[in-house]
Amino acid sequence: MYIIIGGGGYLGNYLIKNILMRKKERIIATYHSELSKNDSLGGGIEWIHFDMTNYNHIEYLYKKVSLLRQENEKIICIYTAGYIKPDDCERNCIDAINININPLANILNRFKNIFDAFIFTSTDFVYGESKDDYKFVEHDLPKPETVYGAVKYACESVVLSHGYNVVRLPFMFGPSLNKNRRHFFEHIYQTIFEEKIFDVLSDYYESSLDYNTVSQLIVELVHRYEANIPAKVINIAADEKISKYEIAKRYINNDELFLKYIKPLKLSDATFFIAKRCSILMDNSLLKELLGINSVCIDYGRTDNE
Repeated sequence: MYIIIGGGGYLGNYLIKNILMRKKERIIATYHSELSKNDSLGGGIEWIHFDMTNYNHIEYLYKKVSLLRQENEKIICIYTAGYIKPDDCERNCIDAINININPLANILNRFKNIFDAFIFTSTDFVYGESKDDYKFVEHDLPKPETVYGAVKYACESVVLSHGYNVVRLPFMFGPSLNKNRRHFFEHIYQTIFEEKIFDVLSDYYESSLDYNTVSQLIVELVHRYEANIPAKVINIAADEKISKYEIAKRYINNDELFLKYIKPLKLSDATFFIAKRCSILMDNSLLKELLGINSVCIDYGRTDNE
């Protein structure tokens, strides 16, 4: 049985999709708002409204999982929920702690005899700036420069202290699988379709990946190793470095009719960020070794519901 805490989010939806594509699995997926509950993903999913800051909700989820668990069935939890917008964390530090760290600790303590595997989705923000195109490896000492990165690093420590696994993820993008919740890049597409200018950052780089590829890699790690993933911390990242501007260009297939509406914006000219932005690149050699693959590339393909 899979438990996807944060199943109503963009990555959560793709995880559910890829789990169900691989084999028939029972899935409990949590959602926070009615708009994020996605019944279009198909059967075999039990959706549970879940506020992770509410201990009664944690207790309800515990009892539900305990009741549904079959003899000798492995329980695999993938945790994608959280207060994850860097600028919001910068503005509301206490909220970032109370929503990210405390509930995670409560869940792990309550489920300590239930989870056979637990994977926490962290962020490349735990690293500092990549200078001279340096790609961070998992054993590099994290030096977060934002509240968001610091809080996520604290969450990692909680997870690792319980003996579980952490995957560090880059900026992710792709079409939403939920018709009620569009993703950032779908807003770009809509804006330029309306022949309006959209500013996109062009001069800082990340090891960005699409949601579908990230979820496929996580599901493959679980499928291959189940509760015994050999590395406790794993970078999941693309081989290439790329800017959001280049992603936007490729996302619209470099269509000449639309390219003129995408305006490159330098980070130094951007006035809408509070949290510090910088180029962060991650090395993915460990991931490729664990999965026996030679490359990790961005997939710009469309989904069936487009």
